[in-house]
Order: sequence, then structure tokens, then C-alpha cells
Amino acid sequence: MSYWLGVGLVVSAFAAAGVAAGWAQRRLGLVSVAHGLVMGSSAYVFAILAAKGWQPGLAMIAGILFGVVGAVGLALASAKVVAEDYALLSFAGQMAWIGLVVSARPITGGVLGIAGVPVPPFSSAIGVAEASLVWATTMLAGLVFFLAFEKVSGLSLGAVVVARSGELASTLGLPTTAIRATVGSAYGIALGGSGVLLASYLSFLGPDSFGIDISVGVLAAAFMAVWRLWAGAVASAVLFGLPETLRLLDISYATSGFVRQVVGGLALMVTAWALTRHRRS
Repeated sequence: MSYWLGVGLVVSAFAAAGVAAGWAQRRLGLVSVAHGLVMGSSAYVFAILAAKGWQPGLAMIAGILFGVVGAVGLALASAKVVAEDYALLSFAGQMAWIGLVVSARPITGGVLGIAGVPVPPFSSAIGVAEASLVWATTMLAGLVFFLAFEKVSGLSLGAVVVARSGELASTLGLPTTAIRATVGSAYGIALGGSGVLLASYLSFLGPDSFGIDISVGVLAAAFMAVWRLWAGAVASAVLFGLPETLRLLDISYATSGFVRQVVGGLALMVTAWALTRHRRS
């Protein structure tokens, strides 16, 4: 039973990440490959502070806030770097982050990672898997509520104008920097929270925990979410829930990860093709 609760946690956490990434991609009109950077940065700050004696709850909040700072930086960079250049910039950031994690061994543990990452709050009362799943579903529900509110607010329209033309947005008097920062903050909270919960549930954190394969998987779900937000959640369930389910069939972790990369690549190809046809029509 606890294994399936763990699968539910993985699906819920990555569904929140995929939907938030797709929403940010839709609002700012840019493709990022640095999703693993945001998730991993939050997870590492959480694990490092907890190891230094911080209360797990406070360390989780600090980790998420650190992820928000990185996400806002990525969002603000979209004012100067656009299209393919932005994708390359985010990819470079992701690769540089992996190199930093491996190199900063005294802080991050290097290739050996950090073991014994604290469990989430209330785990002692209801269990680690149960508490992790409750936190992940709560975060996903909060994201859904925020997106529903955002639709009826001025943020959605303002973000669309900012994404299409910063000069037009400035002419109309829109707070372009604030809009980008708001989009980045919401995106950072969702991905940072997902990274913290996943690291807490697995109780281990290493350079491969949020590597380029995770970024590609979230990117594939984000492409689906650009089309329909619920499609991003479904894509996350397939991309990240399927490999975990395959492990019940005695399939190795490496093989299940390979399956995720293949499915994610196919999802990217199909979604890009569908979006191209839609735009042309």
C-alpha cells in the first residue's frame, strides 16, 4: 500500500510541476529547460539547512523560497533573452547547476549526494508516504485554485501582452517586471515544493535526482499543459508514474528511467507537431 502511496506522491508532485511549467510557458511564451534546476535548488537548500540543525518545516520553506528566487530570475531573463536563445540559456543553466552540485562536495556531497533527508511534517503521526502525499495533493489543489483565480484576474491578460511585446506593455502602462516576477514566483513555488517533497520522501538527494532527464520530462508535460492544463497533469502521470509502476515488474531503475525518456521524447514530438499545425491553421 505504501508503495502505491509513493507512486501517488510522485504523480502529484510532478503533475504540479508540469502544470505550473506549462502555465508559465503559456504566459511568457518561452521554453525553459531548467526545470530541474529550480526543483533541485530547492531540494538541496532544504537538505543542507536541515543537516545544519534547522527545523524540517522551516528548512522546507527556505528551500522553496530559494527556488522562487531562481525561478523569478529565469522569468526576468525573458525580458532580454527570447526564443531559441532563451531555451539555450536555460539549458546552459541546468548543466551548470549539475556541475556545481558535483563540484561543491563539502556542501552538496558531490556525486555521493546527501543521505537522510528529513521527512515532511506530520510523518510521525500518519506515516512518511501518507504525509508526503497529503502535502503534494494540497500543493496541487492550491495550484489549481491559483490558476482558477488567475484566469479572472488581470494577470493573465497582462502576461499575454508582456509575452507578445514588452514595448506595447510599457506603452499601455503595464508593470512588466512585476508581471514576470509574479509568473516566476508561482512557477517557483510549485516546482520548488515538488522538489522538496520528492527529496524528503526519497530521503536521498544526488546530482542525478533532478538532472536533465527530469527537466525533459517536465518540459514534455509542460508542452501538453500549454495545450490543456489537465493534459499536462495526465502527461506527468504517464511520464513519471509509469516508470515507478514498471519497477513492480522487477525492471531496473535505469531501464524505467530510459522508458520515461523515450515516452517524454515522443510526447515532445507529438505535442510540437500538434501545436505547429494549430498555429498554421
